[in-house]
Amino acid sequence: MKTKKLPLAFWIFVGLVAGIAAGLILMAVPDGGQIAIGYIKPWGDIFLNLLKFIVVPIVLFSIAAGVISMQDISRVGSVGGKTVVYYMCTTAFAVVLALTLASVAKGAGLFTTLETSGLSYEPPAGKSIMSVIVDIFPANPITPLANASMLQVIVISLLLGFGILLAGEKGLVAAQIVDSFNEVSMKIMDLIIKLSPIGVACLICPVIVENGPEILASLVAVLLVAYLFLVWMCVPQRKRDKLPRWLAGLLVLVEVGYCFVFFKTEALPALGIYTQQWVTQANGFLLNFTVALRYSSLDKPEDYSRGQVLELMESYPTEAGDPAARPTNIIVVMNESFADLTIFEGLEVSEDPTPFLHSMKENTVRGWMYSPVTGGGTASVEFEYLTGFSTIFQPPHTVAYQLYAEEGMPSLAALAGSVGYDSTAFHPYKSSGWNRPIVYEDMRFDHQLYEEDVTDPYLIRRYVSDQSDYETLYSITDRAEGDPAFIFNVTMQNHSSYAQGWNNLEKTITLPTEQRTADTTAEQYLSLMRASDDALRDLIAHYEQSPEPTMIVFFGDHQPPLKNAFYEQLYGKPLDQRTTEEVLKQYATPFFLWTNYDIQEREDVVLSPNYLGVLTAKAAGLPLTGFMSFLSQLYEELPVITPVGIITGDGQAVKREELTEEQQEWLMAYETLNYCGIVDLDDEVRPMFCLD
Repeated sequence: MKTKKLPLAFWIFVGLVAGIAAGLILMAVPDGGQIAIGYIKPWGDIFLNLLKFIVVPIVLFSIAAGVISMQDISRVGSVGGKTVVYYMCTTAFAVVLALTLASVAKGAGLFTTLETSGLSYEPPAGKSIMSVIVDIFPANPITPLANASMLQVIVISLLLGFGILLAGEKGLVAAQIVDSFNEVSMKIMDLIIKLSPIGVACLICPVIVENGPEILASLVAVLLVAYLFLVWMCVPQRKRDKLPRWLAGLLVLVEVGYCFVFFKTEALPALGIYTQQWVTQANGFLLNFTVALRYSSLDKPEDYSRGQVLELMESYPTEAGDPAARPTNIIVVMNESFADLTIFEGLEVSEDPTPFLHSMKENTVRGWMYSPVTGGGTASVEFEYLTGFSTIFQPPHTVAYQLYAEEGMPSLAALAGSVGYDSTAFHPYKSSGWNRPIVYEDMRFDHQLYEEDVTDPYLIRRYVSDQSDYETLYSITDRAEGDPAFIFNVTMQNHSSYAQGWNNLEKTITLPTEQRTADTTAEQYLSLMRASDDALRDLIAHYEQSPEPTMIVFFGDHQPPLKNAFYEQLYGKPLDQRTTEEVLKQYATPFFLWTNYDIQEREDVVLSPNYLGVLTAKAAGLPLTGFMSFLSQLYEELPVITPVGIITGDGQAVKREELTEEQQEWLMAYETLNYCGIVDLDDEVRPMFCLD
């Protein structure tokens, strides 16, 4: 008797179990994390690459072959339209179903938060709605195939099939080629699918190693659903029921419901469900498109009036500043993910990760800056520092750089430019991130520099090191010798993905076993801090010797995306048991203002980035707008304003709803000015925010 072969779904399940078991074993092995990341995960990545490789040919040739098989040219247009509509409707259906299930699961407490410490994403520059629509239609046939732009691939497939039908007998050879390639693509897909058990095992293993066995509770339900779907997909097509006609009507209703929920209700925020509107690959075209529309403008504050703004203009006039106090160079360094984790008493390190930072006292104002974000969201910190506006008044997880920035918006660069400073924005990475080229132009930076402008950079991992970053700063000030220069620099060395190899990075900092096990990447991060500290020492030494008066403002944008288990080790308690004061510790990064000339020294200053720009302007003798004068007064009342907590003038850490009536009034006045400066800025109120 012939032995019956076990189904593929069974072997995928075996691969899943094997991957979980291997992950649990490697957790108990020294350097098991490095083994999982360095030697097992790459095979999973190969499997994913093969899947990505075959998707485009499958879509291209299967749709084209389907169009050709109709043989009736009049039906092609209808099929094309239905294909695009079906793509959009199924995307909407998937989003609505996912949001519904997520809200139910969240309310029932079924899932814990999944860690994303190893993930990073550099978003492309923002586009208008019409640009998105235009981009559905490809300008050339190669780029959509190379980038796997599925809507564009669908359009190419339809056009290819349409053209072959129009060619008649002359298109028969092309039709045979398309049909042949379609069959070949299906066979390749079959081969790749047979590798699924190995791919699943190699992908799940590092997830277990990095996140620990507790993640299994969160993964079981998700994996079960995915597994059942896979089993269903393995059933031959001929044995499945045809799609019921009523389902088309249901999809239309889902589409209408989808739009209603997004645009006419606050249901999603009420459920605590938000989206990162720029992650197209993760969320899909339709979701991103509607979220961007939903949050394309800020909601007007209650009782907002222009009269209130005009009253504030009278109360807070422009201040002239002190030309004699202005340095030649104002250098602002926002260091990516730079944090001083010694703020946590539970941290146990082999040596101080940032000894030079801790030694700085002479001609230094220093303390803690409480970021509006942690683990990511660099652009939000940039926005607060450069404008003085606060993200506390924006919808959660939105990015002002992509939604609210407009030409002529208030900025520190424009302020410095009004008194003769030549301004440069410098970021040693891709220019596409966070819509920076457009925003920096809107903020009136005179020059922009990116990774291609760094000469012979020294890389740590795959990023331009702080050392090479600062050497570029030296070249800028050398070229502008004698001329006032304002430089805003966003570094890259310490960006996330700490599971990467130790390329060009000495392992200088070690942790005790418990903390190292909680996050195997934490030692790499702390060693990056030591490299940053060394580069910082060289930066200060360079400008100590400069004959030009120079001011350096330095701060980290946010703490690193290390695992919750590691932070629980630092706190000595579960994260959900923290007080507001303790929560804010995870949002604290060090800052200092240093000069190579005599200034009054201060320590233990606390602020949020919306105030740091005002501190910069005051120390540099720059003029202050009325809005900045208001911020100076607000600082005395509420020196730290973040979405997760506020620190009051008497040092109390509270939530927004715990503020006194007087403090609430101050915050409402601030919200009024935020809305006016971002949404309602015209010639009448512009003098409150700008000097032009």
